[in-house]
Parts: sequence; C-alpha cells; structure tokens
Amino acid sequence: GDRRRSPRNRAARRRSRTIGFGRLCARGGPPNPAEEDKDSRPEEVQASQSFISSEQSGLPQPETSSKVLEVLQAACCISDEEQPWSKLVEAHIPGLLAHAVIRELLHSEWTSQTLVVEHTIGCGASEMEVGACVETSDGNATVHTRELNFIMPVPPAPLCPKCTAVTTQCRIVVAAGHQPSALSIQTSTVAHDVPFGGCFVVQVRDELSWEEDDDTCVATKSVRLIFLKSVGWFKGAIQSNVMSEQAKAGESFLTILKTRADNASTNSPSLHRACTTQKGMVWEVQRRSTLFHSDWRAPFMPFDGAHRWRWLDASHSRHHWISTHAKRTDVAKANFPPLTPEGWQMSGRWEVSLAGRDQGTMDDDGWQYCVSLFTKGEKGWFKSNTGKMCRRRLWTCHFQEAPEVSRKGGRMRTM
Repeated sequence: GDRRRSPRNRAARRRSRTIGFGRLCARGGPPNPAEEDKDSRPEEVQASQSFISSEQSGLPQPETSSKVLEVLQAACCISDEEQPWSKLVEAHIPGLLAHAVIRELLHSEWTSQTLVVEHTIGCGASEMEVGACVETSDGNATVHTRELNFIMPVPPAPLCPKCTAVTTQCRIVVAAGHQPSALSIQTSTVAHDVPFGGCFVVQVRDELSWEEDDDTCVATKSVRLIFLKSVGWFKGAIQSNVMSEQAKAGESFLTILKTRADNASTNSPSLHRACTTQKGMVWEVQRRSTLFHSDWRAPFMPFDGAHRWRWLDASHSRHHWISTHAKRTDVAKANFPPLTPEGWQMSGRWEVSLAGRDQGTMDDDGWQYCVSLFTKGEKGWFKSNTGKMCRRRLWTCHFQEAPEVSRKGGRMRTM
C-alpha cells in the first residue's frame, strides 16, 4: 500500500499507463529515510545515483500524459505581455567559455555532469530521467528539446507532501552564427503531487551571452508563474514559495557557472580570471494612510502580506537577501536596502534607478504610483500620485565576489 501511494508511483501512472508496477519495484521505489545517509558519500557518487539515463535503465522512456502536455503547451502560449517575467539574477562571469557550455548542452547525450542536470540535482532532485533530444532547429537558431522527470523535495508547508514528482520540458536555444554567442535555457515545470499542482506552471529562462572577443559571460535568470486555473486564496502563498525557491536556485546556478569559469582558468594558465560581479536589485514599496495624507511609510495593512517588509524582489515577495534572523519591523524602518548577500561585497552603493524617468513612467525621485500593491505588470503604475495610495521604486547596486570565498557542498560561504 505504501509503495502505491508514493509520489514516484502516482506520477508514473499519470505519465504512462504502460509502465507497470514491476518497473517501479526494479527502480527501488521512493528513497527510504532509514537507508544510509547520502550526505556521507562523495558528491560524485550522489550525483551519479540521482541520475538515470535511458541507457543506464535499459527501459523505454515514460511518455508524458496528454493532460500534462496540454498544461505545458498552454503555458507556452502565454505571451510576455499577458504574464511578464521577473528578473531574479543578473551577473557578469569572466572566464566562462562560450564554446564549452554550448557544446555541452547540445550534446546528444546528457550525463550527471551536464549543466542543467548538475544544477537540478544540486537543488535536491533525485531519480532523474532525461528523455531523448528532439531537434526543431531553423535558420535562425538551433533548438533542442528534452523532457526531465525526477523527484524533488518540497519545502515544509501546510497540506504539502515531503516530496513531489516533477516533469520539466527543457528547451536549449542557441543563436545561429559561425561563433554562437547567445544561449537560452528555457524550462516549463509541473509539480504533480503538491496542492493545485496541475493549475500552475513555473517557467524559467536562463540566458547566457558573450561579447565578441570577450570571455566574460552575462548571465540572467528570469522567472514567471503562470496560473491556468483558479487556486483561490492559495495563489499568494504559491507565488511566494515558488519565487523564494527560484531565487535560491538562481544563486546555485550562478555558483556552478563560477566554478566552471574557475576550472577553465586553472586548466588554461594564460586565461586571466577576473572577479565575478552581480547586479543587486530590490523594490521599495510604501503606502500612505489616506489620499489626503503624505505620510508615506512601509505598508501596514493586514492584507498587505509580504509587502509589509518594504524591501521586495521582482515578484513583490520578501527579498531573499534579507537575513533570515531579521525582524520585519526593523527591516521596514530602514531607509536604504538592508540586504547582505552571503559571499558578496558591495563594489558601489545603493542608488535609485531612474531609467524610466525620460519615458515619463516615474517622478523625479524614481517613484511609481498605483491603486493597489498587487498590481501586475507595468501598466498599472503611473508617474502621478493623484488618487493613488501606494508607490514603489527600484534600487540597484553592484556586488563582486568576496576575496576569500570557498565552495563547499554547492554553496558559497565566507572563510
């Protein structure tokens, strides 16, 4: 009974009715907590045991159910105007070689050391199965599509299981050219066993670009959460949890890229390895008591939720750089962003972004005004505060990796 109720078995029955229970028994079922502690084994062993290719399993690839395909296809039809992207990471990584990354991702077979697979396993995935590559290239770009199925742990939350089966469609898009210098990793993900898992899709777009005759990679990570069906008042909690986990995943992805750049400079002594830089971005939000007052301060209404932290990420959730030990009242009183990213040091100071002032989208102090803090996209924010109770502005600052930082267990820590 326990084996039939496991997330792996439920997902397998959804993906294909022909897989059969015997295959799951051969796979060993879900991980047993009483087994040997995985953390005591070398990272290479853990990664290899978390990855199952079609050649290693000797079994046919499971087919995604028509219902899951419909959900993923419906999400891909949503335009950027209907559901804008939230940029979570923007960094400059010197020494990351374009040809090496592109050759690795366009290879016909992916292993546990392939960038996407390594990153996914590093985020906690296990029992990963990578499908065969489907090429849909044209004259403008080379496009490879794969399907990934795996088990992912779920952060503690009400009504949620400890782990869930996940299906991800991954598209690798490389711009055409004699020396390709732009790469996009686009993923659409459905979590099968979480509440309302079939009602929303998480889409991630990791973009890597290189300037001509320059080994510095510009890496950005953007995320959007698409709700295909109503989830009621759970929507805010789902969005907050997804964006928080994606922010952590973005830092993990950046760590992997930095490690590869370090390895490239080590293998090629003539290649100079400069410091990696990252652009920090945080939104400041405020509310006033009434339309007739000018007492702007941190949002204070009970329904403001995460906005009461005042300093938010692109999805208007509590910024992940805020210390986990910080008190909300103290953070909300700060007049400058109280952000302390681990493993990074400021290379400048926090400044208000005035990029849209010439376009008339903000006032002279960088503020944009709206009726509600829950306004989506850019259309609901205006330069004038007439009839508006809320406002926001964007702060930016550049950081560089700390001089004494080492990598341990896939995370950055200061020595």
